[in-house]
Amino acid sequence: TEALWPIVVRALEMAHGWQDLEEIRAAMRRTTSMEEFVFNQLPFGDLNFLNERCLSLQALQSRAKSEFHARGLQELNDALETMQRFGAVKKFNGKLGKAIEKGYVFEYLLKRRREG
Repeated sequence: TEALWPIVVRALEMAHGWQDLEEIRAAMRRTTSMEEFVFNQLPFGDLNFLNERCLSLQALQSRAKSEFHARGLQELNDALETMQRFGAVKKFNGKLGKAIEKGYVFEYLLKRRREG
């Protein structure tokens, strides 16, 4: 991932007209914080013995509204889409939960992004 970061930064600059590296880093921190929030709210959906219930999208949005009221729910939806594409979040019986197989990898990537 480290080798791809300059390409990602340049693509973001071109897509959004960003010229300031600090603005890009701030956007990355906002995205990472939303992904961490979503990830921490969801239980592992494929570990039935934990007796944690997966969340509906509405329940997750309700929890996020108090945390990120100024940012809006679009960032939450974007974070969910990213996590679902990666395979870290899936639907279990129509509700959202972390997938154990990819969930730990995603959590590791979030920590690395925060440190970098």
